[in-house]
Amino acid sequence: MNNEHCLSDSGMPPDQICTVISCLQAGKEKDAVAILKAWRIELLDQLHACQKRIDCLDYFLQNHKEELQ
Repeated sequence: MNNEHCLSDSGMPPDQICTVISCLQAGKEKDAVAILKAWRIELLDQLHACQKRIDCLDYFLQNHKEELQ
């Protein structure tokens, strides 16, 4: 799997992928790492938001278990 494909599979926007690849080709590894870490934080934020929604749904289902059967 090449770098661009891997970053694309992570959901990174194409413009950021190009920036990361350009940074790596120019020897600006620190800049590339900063972008990658920022994307990782974004993905974690999305994960936590989804987990919160799942928790709300689980809470609803638990509180209405008898009604929903």
